[in-house]
Amino acid sequence: MGMGLKEVLMGVEEVITKEELAEALSEKTKGYIGFEPSGLVHIGWLIWAWKVQDLVEAGVDMTVLAATWHAWINDKLGGEMDRIKA
Repeated sequence: MGMGLKEVLMGVEEVITKEELAEALSEKTKGYIGFEPSGLVHIGWLIWAWKVQDLVEAGVDMTVLAATWHAWINDKLGGEMDRIKA
């Protein structure tokens, strides 16, 4: 059984409108999140990972982009691509 609007909104700070979200969830919806790896993985990553999981369980087709090139060009993690990709 998929998640409802209440579960998707749990822990969310801001939504344009609940009505717009409810309409999007009632249709075949795609979502996207992108992040630049700028340090080692830590417990804070769970917050967005759990929300992505909530959206997937609500039927949203999610795409996650790890912007490793951006991390490399911005010299994150010393610019070491092996560390950035890990």
